[in-house]
Amino acid sequence: MCGSSTPPAAPESIPPTAGSRPSRAGSPATTPSKSTFPDHTDQSPGHPRGKEARTSTFAVLAHYRVQPGRGDEVAAALRPHIVATRAEPGCVGFTVNRSADDPDVFVLYEQYHDSNAFQAHVDSRHYQDYVARRVRPLLADRQVSFYTTVEP
Repeated sequence: MCGSSTPPAAPESIPPTAGSRPSRAGSPATTPSKSTFPDHTDQSPGHPRGKEARTSTFAVLAHYRVQPGRGDEVAAALRPHIVATRAEPGCVGFTVNRSADDPDVFVLYEQYHDSNAFQAHVDSRHYQDYVARRVRPLLADRQVSFYTTVEP
């Protein structure tokens, strides 16, 4: 588990350099607006924990294919980013996986309390420093998908 239960306030939308939907070679990745992200609270008055009970988390799955031979540089840039992200109040979990078969392939699995917590993550200084400025220039391909967890 990461952080506390109260997510930070977030700006209105994810900037163009933030997480993106799958992109095709030669075309820029697109980013959904904040309104695309679902609300993860149960608003029904009969819910046992009340109006603000959390029913799922906001999950992000990012696939990175790094430029050939640059995987070690990406791994080095992601290590301090992992520590900083896990300390965010809205972070539920943040795992970086590196392919056992191809050292230039990474899969990031991220969970946040809600889309506002994800937005705060994207706007954070460490995201801009490590991901936007150091990791992205080394990527050959990047695909990002957004999910909600399925709860019993």
